[in-house]
Amino acid sequence: MQRTNEKQMLTVLGLAGLVLFFALNFGPLVFSEQNANGGWLQIRTDAARDIAIRHMEERGWEGPWDALVLFQSDTLLSGYLQKNEYAEEYDRRYGERYPIDRFQVELTGAESGKRHLVDVDMKDGRVLGWYTIEKGKKAAGAEPSAEDERTAAAFLAAQGHDPGRLEKIGNDRNDPRTLVFRDPQETVGEAVLTLRVTVADGVVTGYRSAFSVPEAYAIWQSREAGRRSALSLAASGLQFVLGIAALAVTILNHRHVDYRRGVAMSLIFLALASIQNYNSYPAYKTMQMNPSEESYIIWFTMILSQILLLVSAASVWLSLVSGQAEWLRQGSNPWPRWHEPAFGAHIWKSMGRGYLLAFLFLGVQQIVLYALTGWLDAWTTNDPTLSTYNNVYPALFPRLAWAAAISEEAVFRLFGIAVFRKWLHSTAAAVIVTSLLWAFGHAAYPWYPPYTRVIEVTVLGLLFAWVFLRYGFATAVFAHAAFDGILMGISVMMMGGPANVTSGVLSIASPLLVAWVIRAFHSRLSRPRKAASPPPAAP
Repeated sequence: MQRTNEKQMLTVLGLAGLVLFFALNFGPLVFSEQNANGGWLQIRTDAARDIAIRHMEERGWEGPWDALVLFQSDTLLSGYLQKNEYAEEYDRRYGERYPIDRFQVELTGAESGKRHLVDVDMKDGRVLGWYTIEKGKKAAGAEPSAEDERTAAAFLAAQGHDPGRLEKIGNDRNDPRTLVFRDPQETVGEAVLTLRVTVADGVVTGYRSAFSVPEAYAIWQSREAGRRSALSLAASGLQFVLGIAALAVTILNHRHVDYRRGVAMSLIFLALASIQNYNSYPAYKTMQMNPSEESYIIWFTMILSQILLLVSAASVWLSLVSGQAEWLRQGSNPWPRWHEPAFGAHIWKSMGRGYLLAFLFLGVQQIVLYALTGWLDAWTTNDPTLSTYNNVYPALFPRLAWAAAISEEAVFRLFGIAVFRKWLHSTAAAVIVTSLLWAFGHAAYPWYPPYTRVIEVTVLGLLFAWVFLRYGFATAVFAHAAFDGILMGISVMMMGGPANVTSGVLSIASPLLVAWVIRAFHSRLSRPRKAASPPPAAP
């Protein structure tokens, strides 16, 4: 009777959480005036590519082209507007003409090798600006002449600017051929519209427009980003210590450790994380401080990341084998074995509970975020490195949900809680410590103040820890995979296109599919064989 009531309660709470999640995330979008006018719809990346190619060919450049479409965002301006509560004013006055988010198309001439960056509006496909990347002597060429300044002024007038009120503030320090102007009458707070026009041989070869934020704010945001990175780096160091601890526990318990356990899960984690590492090539591109940097720098970074993933996979495996051994020594068995008769049924029930708990946690997350933004004035900016657009194949991105679920539940719940419970002699203390460690590992996300992100993830960590202690390792993994799979699946589905929509649906349904496959194979492989028929009696 108690289990029936618990199941009913989980069902009610899960559905309530799911309704709350969709209401708070998609309600304002569905019923907004912007949606009624179709204003939130976006063009596809392939359309942005074609627009950029057409623009450069109209300016005299010839293909064929190698094209890479990136999502870019003016995170500095976005942060300034959010922090000082100018976001609504900016959106009303300048949002359409100078959007903060945009597609940036990198075009490389297959024959000439010339690289061009073309910014395209994500809503209506307008070309917002373009720039030809020059290196070496050409980038440090002669400063524009008086005639070049007149050419730039005429171009800006054709773009709708009043040359009479523009102030020339100098040349771009990275490219002396680029003239920089500002319009003191176009401001939001202390942010001023800044225009950059590149002129070469009397011809406009580049144009970019954006609002420049006050230097004091830029320094502040850089300092806050440094603090976030420091928190994340410290968490990474502590996770490395946890990996060393897992190795030590494995060695100490070597007679009681089954080294075969966790091999498959660790390899799955490594495969999925490695695929995403290479799938994130566009995201690595957005991290370039200077667009003229060569691609080998990015590949070096990706190879280094791959080496770290190998270390992480080893840490996950050690956490799985040592964590389970430690729980068994403490008299508990949170992770049943394959050969147990009820293993298939256990996985199936874990999947069902995992979905309901994930629904509930999605709703809880919205309540926490609402409280943080309302009471602590928390705010965030878009991070191009985290955008689903910045993947070679966005449809592959949601597979990362399973990599996160396996690794984080293994390290922080299966192993972390067990070892800290032993060291601190308290389950509650172990749960709090591991939840904080997990939260600090997510502190690099662009949330301000940085501690608000730590609060949000700590709450989720406490919930996942409760799931692990109450229902076991499998339920925690399924709940985590469903939680991340829903978020990642929806983000990919919002991009549109058959492949992305299909991938999103599969991401949301993946816990069900995985559990069904495991149960089916377990039932088939563990089915007792029929006894052989006795030989016929001799005549």
